[in-house]
Amino acid sequence: MPRNLPLNLPVGELPGLLTELLPRAEYGPIKGALASVALAGGRLVAGFVAFASEERAPKCLRRYQNVTLAEEWIAENGAAISRLGEILAARGRVAGESVESSFQHANVSQRVGPQGTLSGFSEIQFDCPAQPAVDASSNDPTLGFGLRPYFSVAHAVSEQIYGLDRPWSLGGQAPYGGRLMVVVPDTRASLMARWSPAKATLETQVTGWAAWGDVELQILANATTPLQENLAASPDGQAVISIPSDTRNILVALVHRDGSQLARLYLTPESPSFGLEEAEPIGAAARAAEDLAAGESDEVEFKPFVKKKDPKEAEFVETVIAFANTAGGRIYVGVDRHGAPQGVKGLRQAGYSGAEGGPAPQSLEDAAKRLRELIQEDVKPVPHYQVEIAETAGTKIIVATIGRGDQQPYSRQITNDVYIRKGATNRRPDPQAEMPASAPSYFGGP
Repeated sequence: MPRNLPLNLPVGELPGLLTELLPRAEYGPIKGALASVALAGGRLVAGFVAFASEERAPKCLRRYQNVTLAEEWIAENGAAISRLGEILAARGRVAGESVESSFQHANVSQRVGPQGTLSGFSEIQFDCPAQPAVDASSNDPTLGFGLRPYFSVAHAVSEQIYGLDRPWSLGGQAPYGGRLMVVVPDTRASLMARWSPAKATLETQVTGWAAWGDVELQILANATTPLQENLAASPDGQAVISIPSDTRNILVALVHRDGSQLARLYLTPESPSFGLEEAEPIGAAARAAEDLAAGESDEVEFKPFVKKKDPKEAEFVETVIAFANTAGGRIYVGVDRHGAPQGVKGLRQAGYSGAEGGPAPQSLEDAAKRLRELIQEDVKPVPHYQVEIAETAGTKIIVATIGRGDQQPYSRQITNDVYIRKGATNRRPDPQAEMPASAPSYFGGP
């Protein structure tokens, strides 16, 4: 994107600046602009002039009792710039509707997309406040015979002008209210991505017309051992990258050979996808089937049902501590050392009653409750954990998920014994080289 743009300029200079910008290579084959306005008595409620690389079909004129929505595709850059100049000079029209507001200046900003941009690309935004401002904050519904109803003017502007698929608000100001937003997109490339924490993979899809050899995909995964990768964009635009299982958030960027950022995405467990359908989260049953088939590891442990106060309960507590001090993990209770579910027989041997054909829900919940007690009473400090009942191969078991702790080291409540995980075993750490230190949580946080 161009450097040294002014932060603010008189609107009379905007058409000349656009005439210089649009022929630049990064803006590609811009073919015109879609002008969309919301008007009240001819004055601007909100407006959007979006230059685009392909023609867009305008929506029909819609006159509501409290706002008029008008839209028009203006073909060819010269004609679009000329029309914009007329609108900014308070003598322009959109779909035959006069725009009578006046404009004095434009605030200029460059934004890296696609998150938070109006075009879905990286873009230059020219924010032109209208004078006088129109108060469109009424909570009255926006209604018209034969027209789609809206909760408010803000809702209508949100959906019809800016294409947001949710109400901006049931009342309050419209998005970019009282301003004409003019956007010039950098159409060389855009980015979509999907992070699947359960599979520890990142899928990316690059679209655009930039030469693949000029575009590089850069990935930063915030994990215990951070992932930092530079990948050449593939000809089909698709890539699948392995991500550390304890990743907390991901930055994905597209960088051009000229040094400009074409796209940038931030992905979190709460928002793991942009532009691609979110991956179906793996459930406890599916995860259990995978783990039981794969066997014990640095993040998986098998334990049988045991009686309350049995010395073997200490082994469960040791594994909780080891996981919390290392990378987190899952303890499957009610399975043998080969990963086979014990079922009702094992539950009864541990002193929990069960109905024929499988463990009774109450007896399983009693066993799960006991595991929660062990974590809360025998581990200090108490780590992030979740104990739940899952079903695999027709038999119910208990899964204790332990997060990588953010208050390491974790230890036994009374004896202060510390454990870490190495492979499929727990052991005491070397106090000089392996003693855990405080680290970010597996479940989020600092």
